[in-house]
Amino acid sequence: MLNFLIKDYLLLRRNIWMIVVLTLVLPLIVRLIDFTLPGTISFFYMIIMSPLLTEYSLSMEEEKNADALAYICSLPNGRRNYVYAKYMGAFLVILYCLLVYCGMYFIFYSGKSFYSSTVVKILFCGISLMAVYIPVDIKHGINGVKYIFIPTVLLVSSGPLFFSRLLTDNGWKEAMHYVITKNENILILIFVGVCVYGISAMISIRIMRRKEV
Repeated sequence: MLNFLIKDYLLLRRNIWMIVVLTLVLPLIVRLIDFTLPGTISFFYMIIMSPLLTEYSLSMEEEKNADALAYICSLPNGRRNYVYAKYMGAFLVILYCLLVYCGMYFIFYSGKSFYSSTVVKILFCGISLMAVYIPVDIKHGINGVKYIFIPTVLLVSSGPLFFSRLLTDNGWKEAMHYVITKNENILILIFVGVCVYGISAMISIRIMRRKEV
């Protein structure tokens, strides 16, 4: 599987800098739009946009190199390792976003409460998005995932202003604060997230086995 991850990196080597910079810049953009927005809002944008852009860029590069995919599928366990590499790559991007957020938290939000339950909820959102995106990508390619990518980008692009306006209303502000600070069983949410990701991977493997390349 490591060779497949290296292959993905080589395909993305011209775009990887953009994704790295975007992950660093997104929290700053959100804070510029409204300094009062919670730091977890910035983390939400990172977790949604960075893996999505990575996987979409990878889909476009694979579309240009269809012969390479055909060769990969001819290798022993090639199809399975190809799927595993996609899920591991998405997970590594999500992990990178988490590390960046933790670093920025101590820079910009030191002294404020760190809601670990909220971080887990946001991670769950990112994992769930990838659990839907990757099987669609494997089955339909770039033409299928654009119906996930474009609406998500449009919604996220209008998000900071949307949240800024919501938080001017005391009722919405209290509701969002309740969601952020509400203590839930984090272990259950982690377990569900692992199950969702694992089931999605099994579905993708079945799709890949039957796919004609």
